Amino acid sequence: MSSKAHFSSTVKPIGLAGQGDGSLPKSCIVSGWGTTSRNTGRMSHRLMEANVTLSDEEQCVIENLCCSQGDIGPGVGDSGGPLVYEDGKAYGVLPYTSSPHGGGPKMYNYAKIPDYRYWIDSFMKYNGKL
Repeated sequence: MSSKAHFSSTVKPIGLAGQGDGSLPKSCIVSGWGTTSRNTGRMSHRLMEANVTLSDEEQCVIENLCCSQGDIGPGVGDSGGPLVYEDGKAYGVLPYTSSPHGGGPKMYNYAKIPDYRYWIDSFMKYNGKL
């Protein structure tokens, strides 16, 4: 961000999942201002959210990612958006979406925040001045 966020009753920081938060949840919410099937090619003017169910596809396990699949999920422009569980903590961040070579449903891939907590905490401790 080019400036600091100004916290209010509607703008708050989100908690991040840590190594001690147990196993990854199965049902989460993703959100963003990316494109939707209704506004193809244009970013949304309002924050959208979708419920997703995480899968344990072999490729996701191999790549150490959280994944969801189907027609419902993040859109183009939602990269960097959070994968949030009902406890209000972010468990993942959307780096990319892929389509299987042989066809089939889209695969939404999320980097696991607990795997990066040491780096995130170190960066925040030094206020981005590493």
